[in-house]
Amino acid sequence: MTNLQYFQVVIFVSLSLLFVGCHQGGTTEEAVTPNITAAEGYTFKQLLYHNSCESNAPNHIQGISHSGKKSLKLTTAVKYSPGCKVTAKEAGMKPNDELRISIWMFKEAMFNNLDEVGLIVLSQERGGQNIIWESLDITKEVNDKDINILGEWQEFNYYRVIEDLQPNDLINIYAWNNKGEPFYLDDFKVELWQKADSATPKVHAPDSYQKVADIHKNTFEDTNVPYTIVDPTNEKNHIYQVSIDQQYSPALKSTLGDLNVQAGDYLKLIVKSYMSSDYFGTNSNTYLTLSIDGATEEDKVWHSIPVEPQLQNNRTWTEITHWVQIPSTAKPSQNLSAYLWRPAKSNGKDLYIDDFQLELWRQVGN
Repeated sequence: MTNLQYFQVVIFVSLSLLFVGCHQGGTTEEAVTPNITAAEGYTFKQLLYHNSCESNAPNHIQGISHSGKKSLKLTTAVKYSPGCKVTAKEAGMKPNDELRISIWMFKEAMFNNLDEVGLIVLSQERGGQNIIWESLDITKEVNDKDINILGEWQEFNYYRVIEDLQPNDLINIYAWNNKGEPFYLDDFKVELWQKADSATPKVHAPDSYQKVADIHKNTFEDTNVPYTIVDPTNEKNHIYQVSIDQQYSPALKSTLGDLNVQAGDYLKLIVKSYMSSDYFGTNSNTYLTLSIDGATEEDKVWHSIPVEPQLQNNRTWTEITHWVQIPSTAKPSQNLSAYLWRPAKSNGKDLYIDDFQLELWRQVGN
């Protein structure tokens, strides 16, 4: 049985227990069943947080890792991990959006106390008071026998739809060792998902828009660029290998003014992507990304979509597309970047890309 199959079995064996803080003024807690299944009808918006635990910070341990070279060790002395701390406004969150949280855990010794061993904590703060405080109890995520499997990485997932949400609400998500028995964490991710009718990216610009220019194309034929390799499907062609060692593909970087991009325009990002047969079906954790800087949070743009959902087949080049509308407040001096990003290593081989391009679409008559 593979690790993925194992996790799919044990995740349904028994449900987790959450301890939920009450609304402002509340003094009691109640045990509830957490969401361990993603909500239907939602699409990915953006990656809010990723910690691959590769820094030189204390308690980042060399030689034990799910990916890369390091992991984070939580102990009695260091009980809390770094985490995702962001306001709803900063994250672009709306009421009824869903947070999808995943984290990998590894331990070398048995837990002596199997009662309420916390792992993932999610809180929502408004006006200095918690209106949500939830802790995923990993001893209820899988049964007691399975939770004490040693020397093997296990993934834990938690899904939370936030119904009551205001722009200044503070969302805080982190890992917690509340019992003291040491364990290791790696590849801690928080994704924002929205209902399909409100989520970005759009599948196409409106019918009133038309293509007016090709503003960028990289065919990756410059063999002096690191990670440029020969195409395994055509030896006369060169492609780019999106690797954990590199993390970022060569990027388009320019101002909106230099690209003749105006407020209200659409940009269509296009890239061809390829996976070998032994890699297909796993997650490369690669994102097609566009960002625009700004003096304020309202001026900034950051759109990032995973590549995998659009891939059609193994050993076949597939065209991946991503549409982004330029905000009405955009200024010519703002800097734009477009690239592919791989924040963490995953099982299997690396992802290959070619013909990375941007098209400019504008409303007819403008």
